[in-house]
Amino acid sequence: MFQRAQDDQYFQVIMERVRTLYLTWCEQFLDLIEEHVDLSDGPLILNDLGCQVGQFAKSLVRRNLPLTYRGYDIEPQYLEAARELFPDLEFRPLDLHEETPDPAHITVISATLEHLPNLERGLVHLLSSTRQTALIRTFLADSAALSWYSKEDAEEAYRIHQFRFADFEEICTGQGFKVTWIEDRYTGSRPKDLGQGVTRTQHIALAERRT
Repeated sequence: MFQRAQDDQYFQVIMERVRTLYLTWCEQFLDLIEEHVDLSDGPLILNDLGCQVGQFAKSLVRRNLPLTYRGYDIEPQYLEAARELFPDLEFRPLDLHEETPDPAHITVISATLEHLPNLERGLVHLLSSTRQTALIRTFLADSAALSWYSKEDAEEAYRIHQFRFADFEEICTGQGFKVTWIEDRYTGSRPKDLGQGVTRTQHIALAERRT
């Protein structure tokens, strides 16, 4: 599970964050949903993949949009915390690399795909379950890269992929989606030093199913 690659402090940080902050990427995703999705064409279902402890759910509840929310994560500890924080919402276990989520009209995912063993498998599972629109925030550049990141007190290291724009778009096109690249509001899509010699650039892919 992902938490084995983190330390105890990480869990405390994400819990404090969900209790006190509305994150920029969540607000940007919701702005994009309101701009690109006809919310009157409902009821619509939204899948939040890699939901962690419910940070996106928190922003969605505040917006009060007419969406049925489902959160998915591989980490039982995160799901348990999310259910305690948001008892009226649904949270389910899922290994996106191995499983396809239940169908939804909208899919959101942030900071998750880059940790999977294989981009194509996870992205195909994501897209094949999406009926209309997917918002995908991950590391993208003109060249691919893979680094391993190891925290001092963690049980194991975790991978940090960087995906090629061309490869990413090819997978989306093959699944029947048109991709629009959007600047990440929080980072400005500028290269960021993550430490241990790893530099990555965050972008958002707006994938819309072709009709």
